[in-house]
Amino acid sequence: MPRNMLLSIMIYACFLLLTETSFSQGPLDTEKIKGVKGLKTVAVVIEPTDKPNIERIIGIKDLGDMVEVGLHNRVPELRPGTPAEETDNWLSLEIYTTEDCAVLGISLYRRVKVLDSGEETISKVWWDQRFASGGKVDKKYLQEMLDTLLTRFAADYLRANQ
Repeated sequence: MPRNMLLSIMIYACFLLLTETSFSQGPLDTEKIKGVKGLKTVAVVIEPTDKPNIERIIGIKDLGDMVEVGLHNRVPELRPGTPAEETDNWLSLEIYTTEDCAVLGISLYRRVKVLDSGEETISKVWWDQRFASGGKVDKKYLQEMLDTLLTRFAADYLRANQ
């Protein structure tokens, strides 16, 4: 069995085991929506697991531009592109690819205060991911996955800030 096929099967199996049905509203969904309340600025951070493989499909800068433009189109009042050092909010794009599958996830990290201790820390407050397999992973495939994720983020942002 080719190594890429085995890796694809393992990623797909993990994805199926670790995700919940997106049609249900769980208790964490409400908390995820609260996590984007009051958000005004965000730094976009790209976290590729295999940079040479991803660069073969799309440049990291192009991927960052797609995120920033997609965010601006969906949530114009949110200012993406803020330098990471100048904000307490980071939108992280995690990307894993092989020849025939990809996992794309976005997570919002914010500086939060722990109620019991009063200490500040960084926490993941919103997240979602998409998995695609069964074909050659290309730029169009990644764009469609990213569009879905950014639409979900925008929907939760709008719900939180009504």
